Amino acid sequence: MLILFSGICFSAAVWREGMRVAPPRPDTRRIPSWLLISANGFLVIVTLAALVGIWLPHAALR
Repeated sequence: MLILFSGICFSAAVWREGMRVAPPRPDTRRIPSWLLISANGFLVIVTLAALVGIWLPHAALR
């Protein structure tokens, strides 16, 4: 359940960046969108790989 929730959080971060919810403050630099999307995409892939890695051994035992 925790692995699925982390994947949802990564996806929500990318969605929030795309929506531009709050305007950036002038003294704060924003992370480039391409970097945020690629890092979160990588983390979602790792999350899914961990989920498959946990799920498959249990499914094989049945």
